Amino acid sequence: MKTKWVWAIVVFVLAGLLVASSVLAGCAAPAPAPAPAPQPTGAAKPEPPKPAAGKTMIRWGTSSVGSTGYNVSAKMTDIVNRYTNIEASITPVGGAEATVRAINRGERDLGFGNTHAVYDGYNGVGTFAKEGKQPILLVAMVYTSTMTFLGQPGITSVPEFKGKTVSYRRAPSPLFTVFGDVVLKAYGMDPDKDVKNVTTLELREITDAMKTGSIDAGMIPGAIPGTTIPELFEAKPFNIIDLGKDKADAIAKQSPFMMPYLIKANTFKTLTKDAYTMGFVNVLCSKADLPENVVYEITKAVFSHLDELAGADPVAKRITAEFAAKDPVIPFHPGALKYYKEAGVIK
Repeated sequence: MKTKWVWAIVVFVLAGLLVASSVLAGCAAPAPAPAPAPQPTGAAKPEPPKPAAGKTMIRWGTSSVGSTGYNVSAKMTDIVNRYTNIEASITPVGGAEATVRAINRGERDLGFGNTHAVYDGYNGVGTFAKEGKQPILLVAMVYTSTMTFLGQPGITSVPEFKGKTVSYRRAPSPLFTVFGDVVLKAYGMDPDKDVKNVTTLELREITDAMKTGSIDAGMIPGAIPGTTIPELFEAKPFNIIDLGKDKADAIAKQSPFMMPYLIKANTFKTLTKDAYTMGFVNVLCSKADLPENVVYEITKAVFSHLDELAGADPVAKRITAEFAAKDPVIPFHPGALKYYKEAGVIK
């Protein structure tokens, strides 16, 4: 009997202790939260990320993810990061003009553009007439690219675009509108009345719309064969729109930075004969005041490892220092010029 009373007392005491500890814990003041970091005032831009100790950080702008320009830029930055004391980060900005403007705003240090956008930006003309001259210089003439129209199965020529839904205008890159409009006008079509034009922000919107059939034709920027058009042909038997040599020559006369570009038969599925589209040159440009030694190291690293760059995209196999230094559309950056002279491609 005595033992039962002892155990009852023990249980009662333990239960009391548990209740007391719970109450005390509930009443205890919570640990103070860390004070919030002071917030910047005004419209100051966030500071860019800090590079690793001893490294120079470079912000590299390029076109949409998945495009030839993006693929090549990604591999170039990889090479720069591994073979120099520079830490390069890549960010899509939407197109050639967007890259030039991002450099002007101080948001990028260098990036991919094309001859038309870079020439207009450097000289403050065309789509840059309002902003004026942009502080850029040339690093390299990289490779020939194209603006190629694709049609849904059953659409094989530009005149068949009439009354159809077409996409070639891209908000961040007014030059896409210029290129596409020139092609339609060469066939006597009014781009604002004869077709329903869908404006996009990036390449993926056009490729997705082609696959789903929500547009009848779309303009695909990029090198030939590239990766985008072959990917599309895996989905459907699209048609490469052949402009024909005469029309391509006429368009080139109206647009000095465009050139006729011959796509050989069998380059793509359904292309059973040679076809003409419009070509232009993609370039690498930088802000004018980027240090000479930084641009020199970037240029040297890229062109000293072309064997590695070749795996980035089919067009990368055609990139050479000789082409990079040929017929510059604007003046070279002193750092790039130093490398080309050392390499013997500029005397």
